[in-house]
Amino acid sequence: MRPSADLGVFLTDPEGNVLAFSDMRFSSKRRIALREGIYRSEIMGLEVIGVFGRSEDGRWVVVVEEPVHTVLEPLQSFQKRALAAGSAFVVSGGFFAIFVFLRIFRPLEALKERVVSWERENLKKPIRADDEVSELSQAFESLVRRLEEERKLYSSLFENTLDGIIVFSARRTVIDVNRTVLERFRIKREELVGKPMKELIGEDLPMSDLFFSEKRVILGREVICELRQSILKIEGVSYILWRLRDVSQEKELEALLKHTAKLSLAGEIACSIAHQINNPLASIMGYAESILIDRPNGDVEKKAEVILRQARRCADTVKKLLDIGKPFEGEPSHVKPEETTIEAINVLGPKARKKGVSVELRSTLNGAEVFTFPWQLEQVLLNIIDNAIDASPEGGHVRIRLYQRGKAVVWRIEDDGPGIPESEIEKVFKPFYTTKEHGTGLGLSLARRFLKNMGGDIKIGRGEGGGTVVEIVLGEGEQGEGTRG
Repeated sequence: MRPSADLGVFLTDPEGNVLAFSDMRFSSKRRIALREGIYRSEIMGLEVIGVFGRSEDGRWVVVVEEPVHTVLEPLQSFQKRALAAGSAFVVSGGFFAIFVFLRIFRPLEALKERVVSWERENLKKPIRADDEVSELSQAFESLVRRLEEERKLYSSLFENTLDGIIVFSARRTVIDVNRTVLERFRIKREELVGKPMKELIGEDLPMSDLFFSEKRVILGREVICELRQSILKIEGVSYILWRLRDVSQEKELEALLKHTAKLSLAGEIACSIAHQINNPLASIMGYAESILIDRPNGDVEKKAEVILRQARRCADTVKKLLDIGKPFEGEPSHVKPEETTIEAINVLGPKARKKGVSVELRSTLNGAEVFTFPWQLEQVLLNIIDNAIDASPEGGHVRIRLYQRGKAVVWRIEDDGPGIPESEIEKVFKPFYTTKEHGTGLGLSLARRFLKNMGGDIKIGRGEGGGTVVEIVLGEGEQGEGTRG
């Protein structure tokens, strides 16, 4: 570092008398007051700052002095630069503050005013807060709370409405379903969400309000539904809304009523015909028996036997027609299924023995009872066991198993016959339908009618050996083994 031109260096004795100096402006007669450390004094009207140091033997003192303005000049320069930098920072900070106010606080203030205004108009209550931030925070909390309440309300309405609701996107893909659809049609949400409309009904419906009184919809299984389609627009986005009502049971009931009406009419006609046939038939049978009593020659006797046999067959048909047409009689009572079954077997015993068919009964009821109509139950068992004997070949077996399933009593009757073809099983319960050469086609129809009246059911299937299996259920039973198809 170069020394300043104003720097003064002096050599003094221990008392401060100047002996030598570097600047001619200072007199040799000057005496300097020696003070420890850095000192400040005035020389010839000039304010200086000085410092001194003694020699090792203490005989000499070196004093260095420099004007104050020279010493403070670097500091003053730094002070100016700092002031300039501070001014620039203040100016830029002001611009930044203006930017923050325009870009953040002004929109925030506008948002606060809108939220508070909405809060006062919709909730009808004043907002009390100590400052604007608290006011905005409270307004937001109230807004969120109100929106959450409305969301819960609409969600509850959507989930708990009696109609099933399916929501599609504009691309006709399922995006949501309500709980009614899942519970009523026994299907899982993930099985429906994401499915295209075409997979549900086989076509894409147009974007318009539509109504179908009957529409086949695939919801895990095929169901017949009443379908209402509506178009919703939310914030410019279109959605398709389906409201479904399952009418499958109504259609089944309607078909059942029609079928019942037909059966009722058929029953009335059958009774009328039966009564008209009964008297002439009795005369035919009487004359045939009279001819046989007179013991005619062989040819006439054979013809009389044929007449009598066919007349008795007609009489049996007439009896069954009258059974179908007549109202249910008697009162229900406690019946022991084992005893009723044994009685039916005993009645059909001669027929079975004549054909060489054995009838076996195994029961685990141990004296249990059912509350039902005794005569109707007896007619059902006679019909089913008789059919089993007819279907079995000579030397065959009819196996009857009697047991409980829950609170229900079950008869499982199996024969060694050829069985009923799968395609024919549903037809055997129709009146006048028969698979036997000389059958009337009324036995199983009558059996089902009686069982329905008793609160029971009947099912037919194929056994492991190929024969027919009939299952009769009476009482309140759980789903069991059923019959094999």
